[in-house]
Amino acid sequence: MQVELQALWSEQNDQLRKKKEQCATERLTKLMEMATERHSSELKTLESESKENKKRLSKRASADRAKLKKAQSTEMLDETSQADGASPDFSAQQEALMKKQAATLEEIKTLTNQLNQEALKDHEQKVRSLPAEVKEAVNSCVGAHFPEMVDQAGDKKMEGVGVYGDVFLG
Repeated sequence: MQVELQALWSEQNDQLRKKKEQCATERLTKLMEMATERHSSELKTLESESKENKKRLSKRASADRAKLKKAQSTEMLDETSQADGASPDFSAQQEALMKKQAATLEEIKTLTNQLNQEALKDHEQKVRSLPAEVKEAVNSCVGAHFPEMVDQAGDKKMEGVGVYGDVFLG
């Protein structure tokens, strides 16, 4: 009976571990999808802001050129035509955004790994305590009707055990 109970509880613990891992994987997938959507929207916003800035600069530059042509100042025309400073600023912003997005993705992966490690640790702890739990369950059920059949090996074991008797050495 103990062997059957131990097998059933072991199977139950394995299923619980798999369920936790599946939940963590689903969380990872959902977080990655959300992060990807957010990153693409941030990038589109940055690109649209950049285009708007370029349009404003080009309108301003063309207006300045028109004024300069009227004033017949060719020296100033050459200086204002070099006012294309939006693209380096855009690339710096885009690079900063990409770094931020990469850090977010790494954080998500770290969190998922941590959840999987916790599930494994919990599973290992349950597997270690399983034999004692099975023995206790069988003894409590059998003890009420057949007190002479109660396995008292655990009680004898506890008498001679030191402080670290419950430590798993393997």
